[in-house]
Amino acid sequence: MLLLSRSVRSVVRCSSRCDSRPLSLLATRPPPSSPSLHVARAVTSTCAWSTSANTSSGSTSTSSTSRRTHPKNASCIGVPVVNIQPFSTKSDPGDSSKDDKDDSSGAGPPSSPPSFVETSLRGTGQVIFLNSSASGALILGGLAVADPYLATMALAGVTTSTLAASVGGLDRQALSDGLYGYNGALVGCAVSVFLHPLPATAMATMDLQALVASPEVIHSASWALASTMMGASIAPYVSVGLKEAMGGVPQWTVAFNLIALGALLRTKPLAAAADEGSGAAAAAEVATATMSVLEAPLRGISQIFVVDSSLSGAAIVGATALYSPGLAGHLLLGSTVGSLVGYTLCPAPIEEITCGLWGYNSALTSMGCGAFFVHSPRTVALSIGGAAVTAGAFGALKVVFGMADVPCLTLPFCAVMSGCYLLGRGGVQGLRLALSPHSPEKNE
Repeated sequence: MLLLSRSVRSVVRCSSRCDSRPLSLLATRPPPSSPSLHVARAVTSTCAWSTSANTSSGSTSTSSTSRRTHPKNASCIGVPVVNIQPFSTKSDPGDSSKDDKDDSSGAGPPSSPPSFVETSLRGTGQVIFLNSSASGALILGGLAVADPYLATMALAGVTTSTLAASVGGLDRQALSDGLYGYNGALVGCAVSVFLHPLPATAMATMDLQALVASPEVIHSASWALASTMMGASIAPYVSVGLKEAMGGVPQWTVAFNLIALGALLRTKPLAAAADEGSGAAAAAEVATATMSVLEAPLRGISQIFVVDSSLSGAAIVGATALYSPGLAGHLLLGSTVGSLVGYTLCPAPIEEITCGLWGYNSALTSMGCGAFFVHSPRTVALSIGGAAVTAGAFGALKVVFGMADVPCLTLPFCAVMSGCYLLGRGGVQGLRLALSPHSPEKNE
């Protein structure tokens, strides 16, 4: 009994030392089964688990990151699953949709890129600074009315250049705007006229069905298509290389000139044209006698695409007016000024004036001024003066390149327009380059 009494007293003393708090606090303590205790324990355990996982994240792999950010894995380590967000910037490591979006929220869904057909048509329009698929389609239609063979090669050239730029992964915005296609379109035009034209006898004596089946026509068309695709496929990369070489000045149609002249210097197409032209001189004189001089500006516009047709020129003017009436005015102004300079200041043969040879480079220069400069009286004066200087440059380069029996193509435009552009960069009063070149109506 004495031993039992001492044991009881020892137990009582141990109890009092283990919990010496007041009875009031003991009475208010929540029972072990209280829900708040479980939540508190869950939060504490989850924080401790997340902290330890974050500490070791530098030495873990991507799979360990996935484990520590997924709530369901909490139950795997004995922590009750509660609705608590993990301490991570993403709700799921595999969901990168937020990171892939642009920061410009609220701007609506991104517009889809233009189709290949639309991009190719824009490339046709960009020959004369028109970033419009509708204008490009009208231009191709106007070319087809005068020369379906040339229009086909132009279409083959622009599509080949566009495809080559797309496969090569060149700048997507420039590709969408057609800036990698227009040199290819011009390559196709030059090939169809200077390198592999259709036989004149076949064109004059056969109907369409016989023309398509003619071995001579098939031979010329096959070589023309192959040459066009070869030249057009490298045009985008030549233009990219010229971007740095031009020192910040747009490369205009320099890529086309380099590619086309590289082939023409070997074939010398004007030598054969001179031999054929001696017999047709009388017919040309009769034709020019009945031809209205008013057609010269329209023919000069069509000669941008190596076509001699006032109807095609009118279609090109209409396509330009659809895009910008101001640019259409510059187009007609430039071709008219170039023709007048060739007739008055440079004693050019009348057949060269009326067929538009003195107008096309000047028309391009005037359009370049309208597209790249903010509209002002000084810009109009630059357009007129640039067209006149371009006509003079054409007269000089025509003689120089004529010695090699090759045309000077659009080199006069490239040279003079580069000078006009440098005037704008030089801070000439009243001349201001547009921040985003488009047209006289929108440039600012």
